[in-house]
Amino acid sequence: GDGVELELERRWQNGAMLRGSYSGQFLSQGGLRPDNAPAGLAQLSAGLPLGDAGWYAALELRGVAARKAASDTAEIGGYGVANFTLSYRPKSAAWDLSASIYNLFDKRYDDPAPVDTALTAASGIVRERFAQDGRTFRLKAVARF
Repeated sequence: GDGVELELERRWQNGAMLRGSYSGQFLSQGGLRPDNAPAGLAQLSAGLPLGDAGWYAALELRGVAARKAASDTAEIGGYGVANFTLSYRPKSAAWDLSASIYNLFDKRYDDPAPVDTALTAASGIVRERFAQDGRTFRLKAVARF
């Protein structure tokens, strides 16, 4: 396989940040694209401090190109999702807090399933895909010592 990866990042003095990346993969296995191998991955991240009190907001956009299912019977569509995080880190404290929303717009998407030979042999069922979580929330507390 061949590929290319590009990343650009810009940080400003006020703490704002913008980062974009792209990874392109040109894979071939016996003249065919291997299963679960997207041709492209893209990501765009932006962060912005909210005043001087230690608050920071960040938005991440991720995109994944279509992939082939391991069963070789289906093409699993590409998708894009957005994640948002609001964090608080006091300047002289050894701790921080954050709240994140993953899959902000509740996008329904699937990932390819690996070949499950035991399930297929026992039931004749070929599983092509796994549905991924919709919108999820995470609260995080970190202490440094």
